[in-house]
Amino acid sequence: MGIARSRTDRAQDHGRLIALGVLGYYLASYLDFLGLQHVSAALERLILFLNPTIVLLLSAFFLAKRIRRLEWLALALSYAGIVLAFWHDVRLDGGRLALGSLLVFGSALCYALYLVIGGELVKRLGQSA
Repeated sequence: MGIARSRTDRAQDHGRLIALGVLGYYLASYLDFLGLQHVSAALERLILFLNPTIVLLLSAFFLAKRIRRLEWLALALSYAGIVLAFWHDVRLDGGRLALGSLLVFGSALCYALYLVIGGELVKRLGQSA
């Protein structure tokens, strides 16, 4: 049996869901496309593939989930690979690379926040339905 929720609670939940959709889809996509104007598609993909590591770190910091030793190793390897790819692109075109990389990383961060917050919001809303 679900928990009774007021009209205000439902309206706040709808607002949270809309904000979450804007963060996870619109803002993430917008930052990604802006970043692609400054970096290669290959580097953009590599940065976006850091998403699982960002989710892991956000879950550790905000949800107090423990990161195991093997996960720390995976984090280190992931970011070392990005540094190598980034270093290669810096030598080829250092001009707008930093801006583009930050925009794409912002996209990955927005999507990771969407996944972490969305998972918690779905758990909470699923219990009250």
